[in-house]
Amino acid sequence: MSKKNASVQIRRDGAPHSARAGSRVARIVASLRRRIAEDYFLFPLFALLLVGSAWVGALHLLEHEREATTQTATQLARGLADAYEAQVVRSLEAIDQTLKTVAYAYTMSGHAALSQLQDRAMLPSPIVFRMAMTDARGNIVASTQRGTNSELSSTGGPSDCEQVRQVSASD
Repeated sequence: MSKKNASVQIRRDGAPHSARAGSRVARIVASLRRRIAEDYFLFPLFALLLVGSAWVGALHLLEHEREATTQTATQLARGLADAYEAQVVRSLEAIDQTLKTVAYAYTMSGHAALSQLQDRAMLPSPIVFRMAMTDARGNIVASTQRGTNSELSSTGGPSDCEQVRQVSASD
C-alpha cells in the first residue's frame, strides 16, 4: 500500500490523481507550447489562417455576386417579356383592326376594296402586311402587292399554294 500512496497525489481541488499522468500531460503541454511558439510552426499557421480567411471571403463575395446577377437577369427578362407581350398585343390589335376595315370595305365595294384602302393609305405598309383576296377556287382577285392579279398567280402567289386550295375546298 505504500507504493500506491506514493504515486497518488492530491490536486488543488482535492481530487486525487496520478503523479505520472500529471507529469506526462504537463510535458506534452509544455512541448506543444514550445513548438507552437517557434517561428517555423507559427508563420505557416498564420499564413494558412490568412489564406483560408481570404478564400472564405472570396467565396462569400462570389455567392453574393451570383445572387445579385441572377436577380438582375430575372428582372431584365421579365421586363423584356412584358415589352414583347405589349408589342405582340399591339400588333395583333392592328392586324385585327385592319382585317375589320378590309371586311367592311369589301361589303361596301367588293373586290376593289383593297386597292381603294391602299390608295387612301388606310392599310399598313405592304412590306410589313401583305393581303390578298381569293375567290372560291383560290385564285387571287385582289391584293396589296403591286402588279396584276394574273402576274401574282403565275409567279407563285398564294393561289398556287396547295394549302389555299385545300382550305377553299373545305369551305
